[in-house]
Amino acid sequence: MAKFMWGSSLIPTKAPFNDTSFFSIPPCPSFASSVAYFEPKSRQTKSNNGYPRIFVSVMPPEDQQKLNLDPLINSSSRKEEVLVATKGSLSNCLSETNLHLTVSGLKSKTRGKVRDTYDAGKYLVLVTTDRQSAFDRILASIPFKGQVLNETSLWWFERTQHITANAVLSAPDKNVTIAKKCSVFPVEFVGE
Repeated sequence: MAKFMWGSSLIPTKAPFNDTSFFSIPPCPSFASSVAYFEPKSRQTKSNNGYPRIFVSVMPPEDQQKLNLDPLINSSSRKEEVLVATKGSLSNCLSETNLHLTVSGLKSKTRGKVRDTYDAGKYLVLVTTDRQSAFDRILASIPFKGQVLNETSLWWFERTQHITANAVLSAPDKNVTIAKKCSVFPVEFVGE
């Protein structure tokens, strides 16, 4: 078995961790069923190289509940209710904000692709809009996109605050986050 050596190639010919001495991998019946778990042979908290071991477990497909959307989709009253709500929301997109003109204490506005950021001295007011961008261009506005994006971010900030402190102070609106000013750590991760 070939092992990946740093500096030998950016694209190894085989997977870097295909040596089964690290962990045992049970056979996976199909990709669609997502049945996989990794369990090191020894259950030490640290591996031989000093790094912590990672334990991953995924429920087998027979234990997973099947999602059935038919009652929601095929119900004519529910379908009509969703269509009416959607049509009514199309004109209610938050595409542009001008809080610095009406709220005293906001010094300047920086317009990003999705967020408008206002400087409030020691704090920043981040307004997540409904703007949809791709390839550094704003394409359209999608109703409630900013709200969903902001609330998703707040959800993750809340659940990771025990790991490290974050800048979030409050969220006075579903599209607004007030945060402390921080020094930028120039590393970015994008999960897709």
